[in-house]
Amino acid sequence: MRCEAAKRRLVLLLHEELPPKASVRTKDHLLKCSGCRAEFEEMRGIFRLLRWVGRVERERAQARARSEAAKSRTLELMRREFARQDAEAARRERERTSPPGSEAGDPSNPPL
Repeated sequence: MRCEAAKRRLVLLLHEELPPKASVRTKDHLLKCSGCRAEFEEMRGIFRLLRWVGRVERERAQARARSEAAKSRTLELMRREFARQDAEAARRERERTSPPGSEAGDPSNPPL
């Protein structure tokens, strides 16, 4: 096999997509040709790096999604707490400004 033919098959060999006979011939060529073998090893390293980068990016995306979900939950809890505090402050203000003995919303004590 010539180097040009072997080099065209390197990517297919990496992905194990060559027919068995072509795979054996290409591997035999790599055993004999240091130049093609070096190119194959470099290509294999690049593919490993790309797979690793893809894995890292997926993990980052998952971490971002978890972080966004946690942030949304935290903001919702904060909104609820602020609403509760506002309602409590409004209740205390009504109590403070109501005449003694009257309770807001009490049907037996209608507002004047």
